[in-house]
Amino acid sequence: MRADQKLELARFLRSCRARLRPEDVGLARGRRRRTPGLRREEVAQLAGISVEWYKWLEQARDVRASVQTLQRIGHALRLEPAEIRHLLLLSDHRPDEHWPLAEAQGVSRRLQRVLDELLPCPAYVHGRRWDVLAWNKAASLVLGDFTTLSGVERNCLYMGLIGPLRDMIPEWEDHAKGLVAAFRADYARYRGEPLFDELISVLLQESPEFARWWSEPNVRGWRDGTKLFHHPTLGELVFEHSGFDLADERLNSLRLVIMQPAEETNTRARLISALQVSECDVSDDNGSSTVLDRPNGHDTEPSARRL
Repeated sequence: MRADQKLELARFLRSCRARLRPEDVGLARGRRRRTPGLRREEVAQLAGISVEWYKWLEQARDVRASVQTLQRIGHALRLEPAEIRHLLLLSDHRPDEHWPLAEAQGVSRRLQRVLDELLPCPAYVHGRRWDVLAWNKAASLVLGDFTTLSGVERNCLYMGLIGPLRDMIPEWEDHAKGLVAAFRADYARYRGEPLFDELISVLLQESPEFARWWSEPNVRGWRDGTKLFHHPTLGELVFEHSGFDLADERLNSLRLVIMQPAEETNTRARLISALQVSECDVSDDNGSSTVLDRPNGHDTEPSARRL
């Protein structure tokens, strides 16, 4: 660790300790305290480490803490996931390598409202394994009824290789090859994770094309672009795809995908007409699979950056 990192880590730990009260962590306040916050020995006790060793961290001494120790300190200081991530980065650890991988099960109510406000543009959010977590009504009309899908069936890669999208995209092979190459780039961060291995195993069994392309070393990043669909009920649709990375306080890697109807086509008009019919048929569908309430009672919106 560089000297400036050690100093920043020390300042961060002292600041986090100062903002806590003993009663926040289940300790008695006891006698009057000269300074606000917990004492060093209280943090060390809660984290299960020696007082002397924790003191060295706050003094920017030349010590290196393991990921497990830093996580225990983070929990003792009641840090939020993003703060624990910062703690690990300051200590020269890569959080993504050590954070337990668990695919998100839904999105915040606020993010679901964002999806709904994007109508008539189809829009959806997928997680790090590319499982679709939330969508709006337009996405259901174009891509299929997500509520009827579960497990790997609701995965973007699976849907693009095996699902009905295969028959809707004229230049399907080029599209599918690009999907596999982009997925490989994401997979490199999570190689060996059971969630990813499960999906790859299914695709290897059910898609000969995937088995062939997966054996090739092609890699690419996400690409915005224009896509043509021959939809079985809506006819010819042309969309301009855009992707945005999202990161929420649980450290889930989410991506928002927006399919904007291309200009000088009748795609928007067809979507609006189909949505009006859908409104008459289904009046109580909010478009989302699962909307999560935040555990701390706050509906924190993820931050976004353009891919």
